[in-house]
Amino acid sequence: MMMLLMSVFLFGMTHPFGKVFLDSDISLQSFCLVFLALRILFQLPVVSINKEFKVSSKKNLILLVVLGLIGAALHLSEFASLKFGLSVPAVSFLIFTHPIWTQLIRSFLFKEQLTAIKVSKVLIAVFAISLILIPENFMGINYIPFLIAFFASVAFSLWIIFSEKIQDGGVSTIQLSFYYDVFSLLFVSLSVLVFIPVSPLVVEISSLKYNHWLSLLFYSLFVGVIANYLFFIGIKKCGSMQASLALLLEPIISSFISFLLFSTHLDPVFYLGALLILLINLPDRLFSKFISSFFQKRRVSQL
Repeated sequence: MMMLLMSVFLFGMTHPFGKVFLDSDISLQSFCLVFLALRILFQLPVVSINKEFKVSSKKNLILLVVLGLIGAALHLSEFASLKFGLSVPAVSFLIFTHPIWTQLIRSFLFKEQLTAIKVSKVLIAVFAISLILIPENFMGINYIPFLIAFFASVAFSLWIIFSEKIQDGGVSTIQLSFYYDVFSLLFVSLSVLVFIPVSPLVVEISSLKYNHWLSLLFYSLFVGVIANYLFFIGIKKCGSMQASLALLLEPIISSFISFLLFSTHLDPVFYLGALLILLINLPDRLFSKFISSFFQKRRVSQL
């Protein structure tokens, strides 16, 4: 359990410290490119030692390429929403609605049945998102960053589904993590080059200051690599339910760090929306017990 908690703590740093970088003189494109490139460099020795370069089948290679495309969309969208003004807590909690979109995508692609519990979670998620949007809208934030964060949540759902499919096909955790970053970097590079000439981008990256490089090295190593490995090791030892419960701490940690770094003040309505999002992230069995207990207590209090 300790490894899971350590990984979640590191995951909670992703958005707050990502915003620190994006609020400096680093562009969104340069940040994503350097972040992914450094992650790959850190993983190269591990992949080499374990001889994990060769992908077992053409099908798995295609799935890894698709996963990289999803990863590129995820990285660009989640950090773009921060760059365009959405607060760290809002981004973290909106992306954390991913279980709902995961279930809806599964039901559409794989014809999985939508149970009453899952439908109720969808309805709660829609209500929670509207609550989170209220204070953000009052602060003068337009809906573009919100839509980008919503897109990131859907991309994260697709990442979960395809990662599971790839691991079921026999791809190891090390190989999955490495090629996910490789193909994500490839697609981020292609998407960036469509809009930005190569020369200015190279100049910007090469002119990054020493403290930027040092900070990005630590950020990529701890948030991008160590956090993933700790999480994968932890989920094998503790199981998916313990992992789901541990992940509930991630947006809370992210919001707390955001408060320390940026003195982010949140509306009470936001807290209600955040609590509802945490609720829908509970495993179905625990969610059902909680709802049953809640309504049972209300009936008793009314008697």
